[in-house]
Amino acid sequence: MKRIVFYLFIAASFVQCTQDESTITTDEESQDLILQEISLDLSNAAPNVALDTTNKGLFVGTLATTDLSFHEKIFINIENDGNTNAQIITPDTKHAFQGQQLTRKGNTYLFTGEIGQFTVTLEDNEAIITEASFYDMTAEVKVFKSTSQLKMTPTLGTFTATQNGTATGTWDIMFTATNEDRYDGAFVSVFRLDANDNTLSSHVLQNSFLLRYTRRCDEVDAMTGTRLVQLQLFCTSDNNSGNSNVTINGQVINYTYRLRERINIATCDYPTPDDLGVITNEWSWGGASGTIDIDINTLPVFL
Repeated sequence: MKRIVFYLFIAASFVQCTQDESTITTDEESQDLILQEISLDLSNAAPNVALDTTNKGLFVGTLATTDLSFHEKIFINIENDGNTNAQIITPDTKHAFQGQQLTRKGNTYLFTGEIGQFTVTLEDNEAIITEASFYDMTAEVKVFKSTSQLKMTPTLGTFTATQNGTATGTWDIMFTATNEDRYDGAFVSVFRLDANDNTLSSHVLQNSFLLRYTRRCDEVDAMTGTRLVQLQLFCTSDNNSGNSNVTINGQVINYTYRLRERINIATCDYPTPDDLGVITNEWSWGGASGTIDIDINTLPVFL
């Protein structure tokens, strides 16, 4: 009888230890995720040159929930530094996601975090995002491969119809640094909200005639002792002949957006994004027209 009781005690102790170890593991994983949210900053990560022409690497873009209430930057790291994780960066915090490969030799990954989850499929050096949900809301996510030659930097914006339509959505520019005084736009990523069924559709605007964020500091004028110093964001589909080569669903979209501040001073003290004034911010498509608004707080920082 004593021997039976002894064995039962050992078995109970084993079960308890197993449960404790499981709890510790879970707690450690949760703590690791919290630490990632505090210390990790994928927006500053350098793309791994060895992965430039592979499916894996660093992917950068934006997301929006179907009601447009959550619209932020997203950074996805698939073995760029040996890890698989992601991060959504808001003005207030950084939300961490842990990624896991769904099949051992497959190209599909599931990313999960406290505010939601999404699936990434790698194909032809691109990352396709599906089944995205944040704060219990369906979302659209569009990302682009960031490489050692073209490091992507997202800027957030929105558009709204003011005439002949109810179109609304996001207007996000993907910049790449050209030199210390200039960022060139690679793409405009648009999530268009369909007012009829409240769904989002994703579109990438390419062939923009000009998409640039620049600063300049001229030589000092000998007569005045001052120089022209300028900060400007310019985005247009006009190809200098009054035409646009950019389309959404086969229909041409026209847009011109210019923010600028220029001053005459003695030094090269550049204006800040807060100083930028709107010169023009118009778009037209499918008979509707409206305005574009760029979140100046998300403009890239000059090198």
